[in-house]
Amino acid sequence: MNKKTDQQAIISLSALVAAIFGLVTFYQLKVGDFAVHILWAKKLVEKGYIFQPGHQLFPKLLVVVRALLPFEFFARMSKLWKQIIDLKTYEISTIVLAVIFYILTAILIYKLFSKEWENAAERSKKWLAAGLTVAVMLLGPIFVFTFPQEMYLGYINGNPFHNSTYILMRPLALLLFFYSLNQLYAKPRWLAVFIGAILIFAVTYAKPNFTFTFLPTLGFFVLLCLRNFRRFNWRYLMGGLAIPGVFSLALQYFLMYTGDQRDKILFAPFKALLLYVPNVFVLFIFILLSILFPLLFTLFYWKRSRREILLQIGWLNFAVALVTAILLTEQINMPSLNFWWGVMVAAFLLFVITTLLAIRYNILLAVSRAERIKKGVLIFVFGLHLVCGLVYYFSSILNPHPII
Repeated sequence: MNKKTDQQAIISLSALVAAIFGLVTFYQLKVGDFAVHILWAKKLVEKGYIFQPGHQLFPKLLVVVRALLPFEFFARMSKLWKQIIDLKTYEISTIVLAVIFYILTAILIYKLFSKEWENAAERSKKWLAAGLTVAVMLLGPIFVFTFPQEMYLGYINGNPFHNSTYILMRPLALLLFFYSLNQLYAKPRWLAVFIGAILIFAVTYAKPNFTFTFLPTLGFFVLLCLRNFRRFNWRYLMGGLAIPGVFSLALQYFLMYTGDQRDKILFAPFKALLLYVPNVFVLFIFILLSILFPLLFTLFYWKRSRREILLQIGWLNFAVALVTAILLTEQINMPSLNFWWGVMVAAFLLFVITTLLAIRYNILLAVSRAERIKKGVLIFVFGLHLVCGLVYYFSSILNPHPII
């Protein structure tokens, strides 16, 4: 029964995710950065290459999806279908590609959540895991104090809808993060090294931000846990992550930041971020309101959660990403805040991790008065994140406009 329920939940979850995020992607095609990647895909088909050094995975996958979709079959059905397909094959393929990666993200999160309830007899736990998955994919920063003027810029939003490369990177980063943690102290295996290398190449090729913060995060974690030096799976850490990760980042740097016509990385603390917020104090208020649930959960359950390696690395990764985004920027593309993407995926991971731990600790069954107060506060704050995320979702549909 559990296996059948699990399959039903995954199918229903996939259909719901496809509907929710397929719709918002449709409205973001012209105002987000999808149009640029569609143009690159067209050039790739016409010329056989893209004169664009970074983020080539999305347009290349778009060409593959377009080739695999049965457009000719539908074109034979009617003249109207043929006209639509002749004009919109790239746009349709873009929505399909984005939906595939949204579904992949959802299934990965669902598997993490449902695993915490795998021994539960209630069928409802599978459906609750599916519901929580959708909720986590819609959570947004708590922007009640700046609504409706500002819902995005200055905040950390782990669930943006306009950026195609982030949508592509996020499930790959999620998979790499949890797979690497499972391998941290595991018995060395060459298959694991191969899988890790493939994952880190893929996530860097999609968008290098996560690799740029995750590698130093693991380095700091190793230094903080030197007493476990011999226990670490060094074959995986070096052969599966460090060597391929550094190589792929170096290649990205060479292609994007060398030569007279390329951008340059600047050390300029807060300079890029202060383009969108009035001062540093407001910026840190925005940051706190962006991660309030993970922060409160960690504080409320510090005695229990501080030994969770999952949470330790999650917060360490967020800290590395935040410091990087504050200190570094680009000379030409400074307004794009390209280093901020690492913070966004780090915040997304924190929400996944703390929600998973909330399931593991079974906080809904709080008994004492103090525990009930903690539970009430956390549910209220989680609800605020979700309400703001839903407001941002419907705003992205009803009033789609460029972010920057």
